[in-house]
Amino acid sequence: MKRNLQSFLIYLFGFLLLWEWLRPVEQLTTTDHIEMFVLFILLSFGVSFLRVRWIWRTILKIWFILFSVNRFHYDSEFFQTSWVLSFFRDISANFIVILAQDWTGISNELRTLLFFILLWLMVYLIQYWLINRNRIFVFFFMTLIYITVLD
Repeated sequence: MKRNLQSFLIYLFGFLLLWEWLRPVEQLTTTDHIEMFVLFILLSFGVSFLRVRWIWRTILKIWFILFSVNRFHYDSEFFQTSWVLSFFRDISANFIVILAQDWTGISNELRTLLFFILLWLMVYLIQYWLINRNRIFVFFFMTLIYITVLD
């Protein structure tokens, strides 16, 4: 798809739709730093609109996710390896918790990672359905269900 005003508006409205879905999360849960999740969505739509190669998009998104996890949950500098080792130990320990189906025992670090992955998937789905397939009904219907459940 060409980078023109029409495609820019579709990306912009897709971003606004996801941002609207994130707004109630802050009030309904104990999620802090919602602005970092909004920045991730903006980054994801931005690099997709600019048609950055998939490998650079993936590296940039993974870097942003790791930077955010470090900023939220660790006090050490981003370029130190101690927090990365601690983070991967925490993720491996959480696999046991997941296998035991103790959903309340999942650590906040893994919850943050999973939420970023969910947002990544939502950006991909919105891009696919709105840009590639030119179908908006799926997300319109999902938005109606989401608002209905929240109400």
